[in-house]
Amino acid sequence: MGDSVRVLYVDDPGLVARAATGLGRADARLTVETATSVDEALGRVDDADCVVSAYDLSDGDGVDFLGAVRERDPDRPFILFTDAGSEAVASEAISAGVTDYVRKDAVSDPWRQLADRVVDAADRSRDSVDYRAIFEHSPDGIVVQNPDGSFVDMNDAYADLFGYDREAFLEADFEAVHPDEPPYTLDHAREQIRDALESGPRTFEWPGITSDGEQFWTEVHLTPIRLDGADRVLATVRDVTERKERERELQRAERRYRAILDDPNILAGLLDPDGTVLDVNETALAYVDAPREAVIGVPFWGTPWFAQADAARAGIKTRIDRAASGEYVEFEADLTGADGTVHAIEGVFRPVASEDEVVSIVVSAREVTERKERERELERIRDFFMEAERLGNLGAWEYDADDNVVWTEGTRRIHGVDDDFEPTVAAGLDFIHPDDRDRVASAVEAAMEMGEPYDIEARLITASGDTRWIRARGEPVDTDGTTVRGYIQDITDQKERERQLREAKSQLEAAIEAGALGTWGWSIPEDRVVVDRAFAETFGIDPDAAADGVPIDRFLSAIHEEDRDRVEDAIDAALDDCGEYAEEFRVRDAVGDFRWVVARGNVECDESGAPVTFPGTLTDITERKAYEQRLERQNERLETFASVVSHDLRNPLTVAQGRLQLARLACTCDCDEFDAIERAHERMRALIDDLLTLARQGEGVDDTEPVHLSSVVASCWRTVDTTNADLIVDTDLIVEADRSRLQQLLENLIRNAIEHGSAGSRLGADDAVEYRSTGNRTQSGDAVEHGPDDDTVTITIGDLDDGFYVADDGPGIPESERETVFEAGHTTREGGTGFGLSIVEQIADAHGWSVAVTASDTGGARFEITGVERVDPDAST
Repeated sequence: MGDSVRVLYVDDPGLVARAATGLGRADARLTVETATSVDEALGRVDDADCVVSAYDLSDGDGVDFLGAVRERDPDRPFILFTDAGSEAVASEAISAGVTDYVRKDAVSDPWRQLADRVVDAADRSRDSVDYRAIFEHSPDGIVVQNPDGSFVDMNDAYADLFGYDREAFLEADFEAVHPDEPPYTLDHAREQIRDALESGPRTFEWPGITSDGEQFWTEVHLTPIRLDGADRVLATVRDVTERKERERELQRAERRYRAILDDPNILAGLLDPDGTVLDVNETALAYVDAPREAVIGVPFWGTPWFAQADAARAGIKTRIDRAASGEYVEFEADLTGADGTVHAIEGVFRPVASEDEVVSIVVSAREVTERKERERELERIRDFFMEAERLGNLGAWEYDADDNVVWTEGTRRIHGVDDDFEPTVAAGLDFIHPDDRDRVASAVEAAMEMGEPYDIEARLITASGDTRWIRARGEPVDTDGTTVRGYIQDITDQKERERQLREAKSQLEAAIEAGALGTWGWSIPEDRVVVDRAFAETFGIDPDAAADGVPIDRFLSAIHEEDRDRVEDAIDAALDDCGEYAEEFRVRDAVGDFRWVVARGNVECDESGAPVTFPGTLTDITERKAYEQRLERQNERLETFASVVSHDLRNPLTVAQGRLQLARLACTCDCDEFDAIERAHERMRALIDDLLTLARQGEGVDDTEPVHLSSVVASCWRTVDTTNADLIVDTDLIVEADRSRLQQLLENLIRNAIEHGSAGSRLGADDAVEYRSTGNRTQSGDAVEHGPDDDTVTITIGDLDDGFYVADDGPGIPESERETVFEAGHTTREGGTGFGLSIVEQIADAHGWSVAVTASDTGGARFEITGVERVDPDAST
């Protein structure tokens, strides 16, 4: 068509200008006029070669406009140009006599397609409706059918939909594309066609069968038409299988959602991605005193469920944000009910997505209060069990025929392994001592194969190599014996106590057999004393009667009358105090002799404080008492001797010394004999002093006090002749001692070092106290001599871990003489008494100390005094 085509374009006001421009650019032959309403367009139809109309118009729709045009001009080309691409619109347009049907969204350049269709329609303008144009251009399947369903015509899209060639499909039977299964039978299909012819257009869904036999879903729109003088139906068919599947999935999701929402055991709701509550079930509402309207449209964390859970709100919001990003988020929370009851819940936020976008969030939760309580109770039981294992040195275990082994923490602790160790039956047996392993393995095997329980003691070697005694007890827990459960206990301490008890029992039996010891047990409420044979014989009581028990008076009557009242008073005091009892007394034995015994016991009382039992022991100390009496008599004789020495020897010596002084005055000559006599007198005085000291040093020390060792050393240094000596005091030690006797000990050791020292290496310390002699005192002759008297010696007083030492840098004491230097009378120096170091030893013994001699660092003598009680400087102040 070479002439221009006048086009009347009808659409919304905002689109007509763009249509005129688009069509003009697409084809220069087109002259476009526009209208924005049906009324305006009807007044201008007669001047148009072709009318183009949208479906949605301001005062009607395109199909109604088409009907109005056809009433005035049945043959004028009319094209429906719309984005409402439904089958119903196409069918209605064809029924109304549309020339062509073009969808705005069918191609990338709809104006070019529309221009081509306008030109074509104007060229093909004819007396009847050309439905073939719509057939060819419609993306949907279109078929024309007779009332019985047989095919009249169809487009290629319809044939392709069922997988057929169009020409072959026209010859095929109508029945080939129908499943013919209730409710989609052939009769029902024909009934749908008849209803459309009689009642007008209708739309429904119907299953179809492809040439391959696959079933799919279609949406069918039937429109009655008059074609070639006969009544027929125009069917527009679209594949909706994917939509149908989406609908079914949505239905399934809806059913699942409703199942969750209606579950009385689950708190459930639906949230918007921003956390706003969209729906909630009755179960959740039962936990708060609020109606549904009070929570719908409210942020979930701001609802009454979290009104008393400030800490939980922020966490809930964070979890919802995570779910909104597509994450499956679990949560726990405590909800406070309307009655103040706290309910523990566990739940999950499940994102619901559509085309990769989260459109909603399903929240569901269950109350787990009872479970949490059970878990807490189980945790308490577990802690109790672990503490019981620890206190009892216990561990539990279980193993079965498949070598599945479980060890508790206590069992692992006993074996010395950590949680990474994987136990097996064989690995457990490897810990057993080789000498005990076969015995334990046999017990385990008997339990597994014959269902025999076992209770066995064996040695176990821990992972660190320590050997421990264990008790293992196992018992099958099922009838077939495939599972054995039991415990293991560390009984090492028990075994050691048993060993000690056996030793003590042996010693006790030996002592009882030797007659030195007896035992008693007094049942106080019954006044029945049960004793062993040794005890009974000591008190002169029939052993057989005593084994059955006799009254306490039978034993008290055997006690010496001078001791009886004291013993009874001590027993009464122990009964009153529920305390200990210890007394020494004399008792008449079976032959009538008195023997000394010491009785020791302890009164045991009940919860009310009433005495119940009084067990104890009895030791025969007759020989010890006899020894003490002999020693006491010896001490009395020694004291008498000391008095004689002090009086009878000092008096003549004093007279002799006085006579010597008179002789010196009477004689004007320088007589060496007088000097010899004076030295003899000094020797006699030193001997008398040492004898007195030695006689009295054996007494124990009762009166002690904290004494600064350095101050005592200073006093000694002023007392002893230290002309040829230097002193280094390297100690701040404070000791518990008798000050006077400690000074005697130190004076003797210092005097010994000076009188037997010689030139040697000088010892010193930067923090030592140094004293140097400036006086000239008479020397004592009571030390062992090892070198010249005129050489300077350095004496050092220093600390030991449990005492102190006195060392010098002299020639020292030969190792062969160190055992004898403390013997009374031992001396290597002419004129020495040999008592000085013996006095040192006796003073140390009186304090409970020990004294020993060794070599000093410079080779001199070093006397070490140990076992000394130190005093805290702060306490001493």
